[in-house]
Amino acid sequence: MTRVRTFLVANRLVLPAYGAIVVLAVAAAVVSSNLATFESIRTILTLATFLAVLGLGQGLVILSGGIDMSVPWGMATAGIMLTSLSTGQDGPLVWVLPAIVLFGAGLGFANGVGIALLGVSPLVMTLATNVIARGATLVVINGTPAGLTPPAVTYLMSGRVFGWLPPVFLLVAALYVAAVVILRRTPYGRRIYAIGTNAEVTRLAGVRVPLMTISVYMISGIMSAIAGVLLTGYSTLAFVNMGDPYLLPSIAAVVVGGAAITGGRGTPVGTLGGAIMLTLLGTLLTALVLPPAARNIAFGIVVLAAVLATSWEARNGRA
Repeated sequence: MTRVRTFLVANRLVLPAYGAIVVLAVAAAVVSSNLATFESIRTILTLATFLAVLGLGQGLVILSGGIDMSVPWGMATAGIMLTSLSTGQDGPLVWVLPAIVLFGAGLGFANGVGIALLGVSPLVMTLATNVIARGATLVVINGTPAGLTPPAVTYLMSGRVFGWLPPVFLLVAALYVAAVVILRRTPYGRRIYAIGTNAEVTRLAGVRVPLMTISVYMISGIMSAIAGVLLTGYSTLAFVNMGDPYLLPSIAAVVVGGAAITGGRGTPVGTLGGAIMLTLLGTLLTALVLPPAARNIAFGIVVLAAVLATSWEARNGRA
């Protein structure tokens, strides 16, 4: 009993997201029996992978006390690069995928330098890079993306290993295991938490805060690029504004998973739960055949409730 109580107390900010998943899953099964099938569950989890990968990068930025608003065109540009440079063939992927990762890292590097070295607000800096990436990409492609997704990337999203498991699940699992290990077991992870709690005290303790800040934004940029590749693989083509619907959900997934929007508190496990919960909520609202305005209101209420709950927790010293 003591161990159970200790577990509940230690994970009190993460468990609500997973509890909500159970409640929403039951509600979805009641609303439509089709949503309770194995195929539907697999599809929902596949859709959640985009938000899970985005949330992983966004979560590190939020842990450090920042925010990344450049993820929409980090995703879109990566997707457009994938289809345009590969021309739908697997062969060029050996250099196209590294180029996409390098682009994501460069986008994050620009964000980090502006924030850490030039003193620009994270909100302003990342919004600016998002607009710049959007404009530059549209100029290069003349407003219309070209090409299709290479078969290997499509297989990553729609193929099966072990007869039933989409390969993308293995990729996401590897990313999350790595994130948990880094945050819990390495000095790098502990420094991220420390910066989010109090950057000045952390600097006085000898931590190179600017370098750490640049690194977390670079990771977020890379995660945005990977998410763009995954979304392109799922849809089989890239399209303008493909990343726009994921900006606020990428932040919401982190907060719904128990992270403090002001930094210093949160876990990848919570972010994963938040990503699955928000994807399941969107699926349920769609199944209810509600008008778009009503779905947006319901979605917004859930996210607002999660933010208020975590804020109340922090104000009362229970974080």
